[in-house]
Amino acid sequence: MTVSPWLVQIYDVSDVTAQGLIVGLLSGLENVVVESSTSGIHQFVIVESPDASQSRSVFNFVMSIDPGAALIHMANGPVEILTR
Repeated sequence: MTVSPWLVQIYDVSDVTAQGLIVGLLSGLENVVVESSTSGIHQFVIVESPDASQSRSVFNFVMSIDPGAALIHMANGPVEILTR
């Protein structure tokens, strides 16, 4: 399997306002895929970026917009499905 340099980051953000601001601003970037999700009381922002440099920039951006955000997951390349 070829590993893609793309990085996926999942952030748990503080509130709906921060989520909307982050998604809105990141959506304007070329080569970045961003979407939002909500589960119970948690708001998430999912970001795919093409390389580690852009991924670091996204991290710095998210933290500057929402200092209460947490990077809860990061994966490089395709995610393999686990089966028993």
